[in-house]
Amino acid sequence: MTINVNWPLASSSWDSKEIEALNRVIDSRHFTMGEITLKFEREFANWVGRRFALMVNSGSSANLLAAAALAYQKNPVSFGIERGEVIVPAVSWSTTYFPFHQMGYKLVFVDVDLETFNIDSTQLTEALSKETVGVVGVNLLGEVGPWDNIQSFARDSGLWTFEDNCESMGSEKFGENSGTFGDISSYSFFYSHHICTMEGGMVVCDDEDLYLSMLSLRAHGWGRNIPMNAPFFRTERMNDWQEQFRFYLPGYNMRPLEMSAAVGIEQLAKFPGLLETRRFNGNLLNKIVRESKIEWRIQRVTKGSSFFAFGFVHPDSLTGNSIRDKTVLNLERHGVQTRPIVAGNFTLNPVMKYLNHRIVGNLNSATLIHNNGFMIGNHHFDLSDKFEHLLEILAERETF
Repeated sequence: MTINVNWPLASSSWDSKEIEALNRVIDSRHFTMGEITLKFEREFANWVGRRFALMVNSGSSANLLAAAALAYQKNPVSFGIERGEVIVPAVSWSTTYFPFHQMGYKLVFVDVDLETFNIDSTQLTEALSKETVGVVGVNLLGEVGPWDNIQSFARDSGLWTFEDNCESMGSEKFGENSGTFGDISSYSFFYSHHICTMEGGMVVCDDEDLYLSMLSLRAHGWGRNIPMNAPFFRTERMNDWQEQFRFYLPGYNMRPLEMSAAVGIEQLAKFPGLLETRRFNGNLLNKIVRESKIEWRIQRVTKGSSFFAFGFVHPDSLTGNSIRDKTVLNLERHGVQTRPIVAGNFTLNPVMKYLNHRIVGNLNSATLIHNNGFMIGNHHFDLSDKFEHLLEILAERETF
């Protein structure tokens, strides 16, 4: 008999508090970015431990805003001219890469560590060229990357760093929160992520010039709300009335809704409890899998992981792809939703023909993750009653 495990990829953590917050905004009749957004930004910056936080309409926009600010602050050349090379891990989501391509950078792909799925920092030196200007580190599936090595390499090489933390809110390393390691760091509040604001994201940093650039870029590139003495906006400033519609950067409209910010305040308040259960699930499943005799390897995690999801890779380079495909079908048949591990080896996507890039080495680990890997969701509620069934499904071979 087929057991329906009922294990979705994502689930809602909303309750009456979020609904009440939405209703308060509706009653106020002020829907676009305002005082509630500012309140959420202040609370979020205080929570993560950074000077500045800006909310945007998605995690993808957070990455684009960061890439644009870094371009104009750190590589201020005419838009459309190649700005240099950026080192990126070969396994991540599309919007890790696209913003830097769109800002005129050349992407330099390096392999990832097969155990943690994060960037292999031993390859950074090989990837370095006289054109390199920055490094992108991604904290994948809740696990913090090797930021001690990334920061040291960037500092010695004179590079800026961007931390894509969209999947790892609440994770910790070296006694610090993720989101504090890059010059700019990003978060996503999409439905499947650690907190959900409908759509939404956040960028955080400590550098005031980067912050002011993002403040302008988020809303059309205008000078509104930018202090008159801000060093980067050296062009002669006009009076307050004219500054409302005076433009300094080729910006975007990434402004969030007050409704999303209101929900974010409620979600941030309950986040410690949500994270505690995610960590309970993650630590227990990792222990069970590592003590079992199944062939599958689960992502290696550290104590501070926030367990966004659970990634599995079959180690057999010859048969693992076929086993993965059949296992995924088997899991789905039993009610366990699955996905590839983020986008797998991103260089195997058709979109690469449009991206200016080069590849360092053979990306063997990224390719094995791509061919032999899958992920399943983690949740804010106890999943332990499902773990025995999961191992039974993973161990099934008679249908193969």
